[in-house]
This record gives sequence, C-alpha cells and structure tokens, in this order.
Amino acid sequence: MNDIVWLTMRRMRAPLIALILVYVLSVFGMLAIPGQDQNGNPIQVNFLEALYFVAVMATTIGFGEIPHSFTDAQRLYTYMILFPNVVAWLYSVGTLIGLFIDPQFRAVLALSRFKRQVRRIRGPYYIVCGFGYTGRMIVAGLLKRGIGAAVIEREQKIIQSMALSERFAHLPAIVG
Repeated sequence: MNDIVWLTMRRMRAPLIALILVYVLSVFGMLAIPGQDQNGNPIQVNFLEALYFVAVMATTIGFGEIPHSFTDAQRLYTYMILFPNVVAWLYSVGTLIGLFIDPQFRAVLALSRFKRQVRRIRGPYYIVCGFGYTGRMIVAGLLKRGIGAAVIEREQKIIQSMALSERFAHLPAIVG
C-alpha cells in the first residue's frame, strides 16, 4: 500500500470511526422517533431523509426541519445529537489539518514525489549524493552531456535553493 495512504488511514482511523459512529447513532435515532405531518398524523422519517437531515445538521448548514416540522421529541433528540456530531466533525478536520502539517507526513510526501520524479527520468542517470561545490559541478556536467541526475542532500536549505535555481529546479532532489 502507498505510504501516504497508509499513514493517512492510520492517523484518521479514530476520527473516522467516531464520525461514522455518531452519524449511525444519529440517523437511527431519527428513524426511531415518529414525526407528524401538517395534519398531525404520525409519520415515519425514511432512511434517506434522516441521513440528509443529520448531514445538514452535523455540518452546521441547517436548512431547517425537513421534510415536515419536527415533534418535540425529534427536536430534543436533535439537540442531543447536534454537539456530538459537531465535535466529531471538528475532531476529524482537526486531525486532518494536523496530518498535513506533520513533519513525518511531509517527509513521506517528499519521498513519494522524489521516487515519482526519478521514475520519470528517461535514459541513464546518476544519483549524486551532496550538492555542494563538487556535486553542483558534477550535476552541471551530466546535464551538459544529456545525462539525467537525481540529488540526495543533507541540508534542506540547499534543496530549497536548487528549487529556486533556473538551472536545477527540474531535478529530483531529496533531503537524506
């Protein structure tokens, strides 16, 4: 399995389980509580209506009471499930944002990008370890001869300066 997908699923497992559990309990609760139509006749909310209402309510969009006005029991249940749904959403979104700024996740993304760029090199290529003065001259010589190169460098600053360089910006490079 792709490292990015594996890391994402590992970190998002608990938030997704919480979100799904809260949604399931909310939908089945809405299905269990009978409603009323305009004439006061008892009606049962169907699964799709309950799912739609919970999704609208949990994301705090709030289109109102659909398809009919709610009974007091339905309103009370909505109050009870509103906060757990919002908390589950905040937990999931917060974990996802935390994942995107996590150094380990960024490193996995960088490695994946590097591997993809190296696979796209056509023809022979060299992996140059270090992009100091000598490494820079070696890479320049290889490029002049039409030979591909990939760079592994210890310092992030040097990789960043490569990305800003017109001459070396297209080269696959990674901190390692």
